[in-house]
Amino acid sequence: MRIRYGVFLSGAAMLLAACSGSDGGGARPAPSTPAVASTVPGGPTTTATYTPRRVVTSVELEQTAQKLKHRAAALGLGDPKVEVGGDGTLTVTAVGGTKETFTALAAQGQLGFRPVVALAPSGVTLPTGPGAAEAVTQGAVPAALAGQFNALDCADAAQRGALTADPGAEVLACSPQKPSLWEKLVLAPVVVDGQNLTSAKAVNDEQNGAGWQIQLAFDATGTAAFADITGKLAPQPTPTNEFAIVLDGRVLSHPAVRSSIPGGTAVISGSFTKDEAQQLAAQMSDRLAVGLTLAGTTAPS
Repeated sequence: MRIRYGVFLSGAAMLLAACSGSDGGGARPAPSTPAVASTVPGGPTTTATYTPRRVVTSVELEQTAQKLKHRAAALGLGDPKVEVGGDGTLTVTAVGGTKETFTALAAQGQLGFRPVVALAPSGVTLPTGPGAAEAVTQGAVPAALAGQFNALDCADAAQRGALTADPGAEVLACSPQKPSLWEKLVLAPVVVDGQNLTSAKAVNDEQNGAGWQIQLAFDATGTAAFADITGKLAPQPTPTNEFAIVLDGRVLSHPAVRSSIPGGTAVISGSFTKDEAQQLAAQMSDRLAVGLTLAGTTAPS
């Protein structure tokens, strides 16, 4: 999936504005049209096989199989079936879809919110010389990460891979702004974990013309943590009033917080297509306990 959107977050009112330029004001809560998965009426049957990335129990395999089946239906695949093999593999058979669809189907769906510590533009020509890097950096880069941060070039695809660091550690990351422009970030440890989501739904906000969005709902623990961190970040100067929305180690966006957001709900919105919104919502709502590798598929490219 191509990341092509500037994401903003909001509660009942638009309280977080996108770093890509949304002003975050004047939004009204409105009824939305839920994304309803429909069975693909025809087309070739696709079979995909997945292998777990670690040793798993039979219970974990069965739970993962159920989540894959639910995800497949949410992504609009027809008549999905999931079988657990005696060798620990999982085989999904469904009508429709491409190899990209089946790769996305197995994404682990680990969502986390990390406060932004510092940021700087990347992927563009910048001034050189003593102090040049510091001049374009917002926030204070921790001394232990300064060398890595200055050397990081997000225009180089090899350097902007998914985060694999401990959720309790500070990390470096890249965030897309435009096709040829990136920002490099220093992110604090995870403060709100996707394990505290109770639902993630793709909806089409036709009344406000906002297009496809992802509505999030948190449990009591997530609600308290979300309200607490947004309240703490709101009065901070840029960029420490922002937090990054990270899914499977990749930054979707890093919106600025305008006020505390209570209530346990939020909306991720941007230039989503229907397929993109459904894919992200399916990954978030059915978080897998184990990472999977696509071992083979008959899906067309």
